[in-house]
Amino acid sequence: MPIVGCPGDVETYVILFPIYGAIVLYAVYRLRRRFLGAAVLAASLFGLALLAWVDYSLGVWFTGRPPGVLFRLMLVVEAALLFPLGGYLWTVRRERIEVPCRACGYELLGLESSNPTCPECGLPCAAKVMPTPETITAVNATPAPSWDTPPRVVPAAA
Repeated sequence: MPIVGCPGDVETYVILFPIYGAIVLYAVYRLRRRFLGAAVLAASLFGLALLAWVDYSLGVWFTGRPPGVLFRLMLVVEAALLFPLGGYLWTVRRERIEVPCRACGYELLGLESSNPTCPECGLPCAAKVMPTPETITAVNATPAPSWDTPPRVVPAAA
């Protein structure tokens, strides 16, 4: 009967694999869209392959025959889960676009209009209008009206 908690025990690896996966995925998410995040993912997959090779080599060296496939199967499953999940987490955008309501702070992102009525408090044109670089340049390029010149009439766009 195996002793629970013994390093060679399968139950220990069943606990360590999700912990290892969670640490790798957290690191990839924190370093997303950077070279270091991709390097962490590649190094973790290389580490799993190296661990499989060491397990096989030590099994052959100590017993003269290949070890069982359970541990290597767990490594393959771990790599098969880490690669797509880590790849997805690495591609997630770093910045988050927020469009809060001016009155209540309700998130307006995803509503159909660019400046919608807030569904939470009912405020019309609830989005904070943030100046873009194009509008700032256009405002700065137009001279300020003076009292001497009549106002310009801009023709309506067709």
